[in-house]
Amino acid sequence: MGAWTAVVIVATGIVGVWPTRALAGDGGAVAMAAGLVVAVLGAWVSQLVTLAMSRGGPQHVAVAALAGLGARFVMTFGLAVVVLFARALPTDTFLLWVGIGQTVALGVDVWSLTRIAPLMVGEAKC
Repeated sequence: MGAWTAVVIVATGIVGVWPTRALAGDGGAVAMAAGLVVAVLGAWVSQLVTLAMSRGGPQHVAVAALAGLGARFVMTFGLAVVVLFARALPTDTFLLWVGIGQTVALGVDVWSLTRIAPLMVGEAKC
């Protein structure tokens, strides 16, 4: 899951770098990169929590997925606040790309979890 998240986030950055530079300049491109890094770190924490908690058996998979979402929120919010308090990047561009990155990463997570959930629960039906 983590590798796919990184690949899709990098692809999103490649697609978004030209319009971001055109609209916000070079500082916007740096803010875009920082926003995507925050998004991917939040996604990876979410994936780690989900996988770690789902080892308890079929009854823990739903709780693990929800705990992963909570961990994603806490990690992303915390990192975004740190970056915003540093005041080194354009705020609007940074927050826009955190949102875009989280949306893309969440799509990858949902796709991945729907593929591996049956393996995590074994014989139980999802």
